[in-house]
Amino acid sequence: MSELKGYYLPNSLKSIEKEMEFSEKKVNDYTLLIPSINQDNIKEIVRGLKENRKKYLADMPFSEIARAYGEVSRTWSDNKYEKKKIALELLPVLTNLSPELIEFFQFRSIYKIDEKTINFLSTLSLPPEVFKSFAPIEGANTFVRAYAGFRDKIALKKISQYDKEIELVTYITPSNVPGFIESLGIFIASIVKASGLIKTPSVQPLFAPLYAESVAEKSKEIGETIAVVPWAGGDQSIEDVIFRNSNVVSVVSSTQTAMSVKGRIDELNKEGISIKGCYHGGKFGVELIAKEMANRDVAGLAAIDGIGYEGYMCGSPAFGFFVEEGGELSPIEFAEALADEMEKLSKSIPQTNFFRKLREVKIGEIISRPEFDGGQRIFSSSEQNFAVIYESKFNLNPIGQNRLIRVFGVKSLEEVIDKMKPWREYLQTAGVAIGNNRLQRLSELMGKTGFSNIRIAGTVALPRLGEAWDGNYPIYEFFIPDSIHWASINAIDFENEIKELSKLKDQVIESGVFNPSLGIH
Repeated sequence: MSELKGYYLPNSLKSIEKEMEFSEKKVNDYTLLIPSINQDNIKEIVRGLKENRKKYLADMPFSEIARAYGEVSRTWSDNKYEKKKIALELLPVLTNLSPELIEFFQFRSIYKIDEKTINFLSTLSLPPEVFKSFAPIEGANTFVRAYAGFRDKIALKKISQYDKEIELVTYITPSNVPGFIESLGIFIASIVKASGLIKTPSVQPLFAPLYAESVAEKSKEIGETIAVVPWAGGDQSIEDVIFRNSNVVSVVSSTQTAMSVKGRIDELNKEGISIKGCYHGGKFGVELIAKEMANRDVAGLAAIDGIGYEGYMCGSPAFGFFVEEGGELSPIEFAEALADEMEKLSKSIPQTNFFRKLREVKIGEIISRPEFDGGQRIFSSSEQNFAVIYESKFNLNPIGQNRLIRVFGVKSLEEVIDKMKPWREYLQTAGVAIGNNRLQRLSELMGKTGFSNIRIAGTVALPRLGEAWDGNYPIYEFFIPDSIHWASINAIDFENEIKELSKLKDQVIESGVFNPSLGIH
C-alpha cells in the first residue's frame, strides 16, 4: 500500500518530522499519513518559514514567481500528471464529489493561477473612479466598485506606498470547495512575498500537500516558504504561536469558526501585536434572469451554476433562480428548459449517491410544507441526477443544494434585490443574465444591498481575475480596513459573453470535462 503525506514541510524543515507523531488514514490503496502537531513543532515550523522567506523569497523577482506558478498551472492541466491522477482518484472518496465536478470547477480555477494572474496582481492599481461607480480594471475583463467613507478612501490611496513587509500569512481553509482555497492561499502568500502556512480541512488533507509539492518541483526556493499542516481548530497552544507570528490570518470557513478566530485575533491586537485578520464566513448566492435573457441558452448556463460544488460554494444560488416575467420563456418554461439542460450536463458532470440522497430528503421536507399547495411543478431527472422545482409563491430560503433547483417567477429583478436586504450579512454572489443596457444600474442596486460578486450566468462557481471576495478585495484586504465594501462585475459585455459561454457549455455536453481542447474561460 503506497504512502501519501497529509502535510508538506520544506526540505530544510524535514528534521521536524522525526519529532512528530503520525496517524494513518486508509483511502483506497493508499495510506495517508496525518501528523499530530505540538507546540514545539509549530514553533520550529514558523521560525523556519520566516528565515526561509528572507533567504529565498523577499528579493525574488515577480517574473520568477510567475514562471514557477505558470508551470504548476500547466502541469496540473495535463491529465497524465501523476499527482493529478492521484487527486482525481482520492478526492471523490474524501469529499463525495465526482471526479468530473472536481475537474471542471476546482481544477479549472487552479489552472488560472498563471503568469497573467501574477502579473496582474503584482501591478494592481485601482482607479479613483471605483468610489463613484463600477470602473473597469486594466488587465482584467472586470468592473470594480468600492463603497467607502472618507477615511477608508485615504487608506486605499496610501496602499501603493505601504512598505511594511509581510513575513507570514496563515490560511485556515474549508472543506466545501476542496483544494481551491488551499492553492489560492499558497499562491497569494507568494505574491506578497510572504511565507504561507496552510491549515488543511480535516476531511480532506490531501490536495494542499500535493499542490505544495508541485510548487517545490518548479521552484525549490518557493517550496522552502510553504508549510501545510493540520491542527485541531481552537487549540490555543498551537494557534497562539501561529497567530502571534503571523502578519495576516485569513479564515475561510463557517461563520462560527471565522468569528471564533476573530475574537482571538482581536485579543492579541489589544496586547499590541499587529495582526490583520481576514474573515470569510458562510455566505449564499442567488441567480437573477432578466426577461430579455429568459431563453434556452441562458437556462443551460444557469444549470452549470446549479451543479457547481453541488451548491455548497458560498456563491452558489442556494436562494433559488428568479426569472423575470415577459421574456421568450415564461418562468415555468424556463424551469422546464433548465431541467432539460441539467439532464444533459449531468451526463458529463455526474452526481454521486451521497448528494442524491441528501436531495431526496430535502424534497420530502419541501412538499410536506403547507405553502406547497399545488401551485408548483417538479421537473425530475430520469436518472435521478437533479430536481427542478417551479414554485409559484416567492420565498427566500437558502436550501438549494445537492442539485435541488428552485425557480420563481417575478415581476421585476428589482423586487428580488429589495427583498434580499434582510440577508445582507450573508450575501455573496448574484449569478446574473441581463442585457448590457441594464447592467450598471442593477449592479449598483446589488452592490448597495450587500452583494460582492456579480457574475454572469454560467460562471458562479468559476471565479475570475480581478473580482472582489466576500466584500473584500484580494491582497488589498491584507493592508486596509474591512470597512470598505467591495463589489465586482466579472464581465463587461454580458450579451457577447453569454454566446461564448454557451459554446463552452455545448463542448462540455458533447466531449466531457477532460477534453484537452476545452478552453479555460
